[in-house]
Amino acid sequence: MKQGAILGHHDERNLSKMEVSPMRDGKMMAVACADSGYILMLGQDSKKLLFDLKMNGSCQSVAFSPDERYLFSVGDEAEIYQWDLNMRKCMGRVADTGGFNSMKLAVSPNGRLLASGSKMGSVNLFHISPETNLLEESPFKTLMNLTTSITDLKFNHSSEMLALCSKWQKNAFRLAHIPSYTVFQNFPGVAPGVLKYPFCVNFSHSSEFLAMGNDEGKAHLFQLSHFH
Repeated sequence: MKQGAILGHHDERNLSKMEVSPMRDGKMMAVACADSGYILMLGQDSKKLLFDLKMNGSCQSVAFSPDERYLFSVGDEAEIYQWDLNMRKCMGRVADTGGFNSMKLAVSPNGRLLASGSKMGSVNLFHISPETNLLEESPFKTLMNLTTSITDLKFNHSSEMLALCSKWQKNAFRLAHIPSYTVFQNFPGVAPGVLKYPFCVNFSHSSEFLAMGNDEGKAHLFQLSHFH
């Protein structure tokens, strides 16, 4: 994003983290300002600033709820903020227990789970209450299968799987099953170093395929037979 292009935030230097609202007719994009803690809400059509939100410390990652009503954010203070986008205010904050400089958030498509990845490689899983739509106060499960900073987290379309990766270690790419919350031991099933350093992951629309992009500019494609 071009520096100085956003009215009222000309001094921002790090606008590299952006999330687009998940709804097909979504109207907003959220840009995390890693240095200042601001979250800039832009119109998808106009690309102009609609409003901004401010959290303490830095902002490392943001994630929309599936209905686009809420936005979750997290940063170096390892506190997860939940924002009401209609009211434009913070509804609550939850400690990312055991997290240190939380790096990445992901919300499941069914709106019931939130995953938070830390700089230490741990991934916390939180319930989102179906009654109040608020994030519960503590994680119910922690995945400790990676040991370096989490780069990307993605739930599949049916909220049955969570893909996680880290660009700081070769082959640091795992797939967790939900609701058993265990990591598949036979995945990715390739020799050490073949995948190089994973940067990002994503599922196809029906989860038949899972793609992982690495530091060499290559995309490795896996077919998930369960959804075939």
